Amino acid sequence: MRKDSGEAQVASISPEGLAARRATADSLQIIDARPRFHLSKSADMMEGAVYRDPDRVHEWAAELTTDSPVVVYCSYGFNVGCAVAGVLRERGFDARFLDGGLSGWYAAGGSRTLRPDPQLSGR
Repeated sequence: MRKDSGEAQVASISPEGLAARRATADSLQIIDARPRFHLSKSADMMEGAVYRDPDRVHEWAAELTTDSPVVVYCSYGFNVGCAVAGVLRERGFDARFLDGGLSGWYAAGGSRTLRPDPQLSGR
């Protein structure tokens, strides 16, 4: 667990923990919440993830289901992913941010794929 804004606890998951969860048949909702300026510099993303604009979390959160956990990642696993996971937790989701973000996932040997929408149309 990590503290967000010095007050609320926001749950996290390690890249290894995420890989283990993905290896089981557990249903996970994986959200790529990198800011657009980071995303625009990269042609790839975590395999199985869906991009969502972190600045619009209040708009797209309703599209998620509370029936399965949510893992949010940003570039490095700090402010953005933690903040988005915090908003989702406030809305009743079992949401965690990925420690180390996408960089940590790749460093741990995590799978990647090309972004399906280079125009960044993700909500």
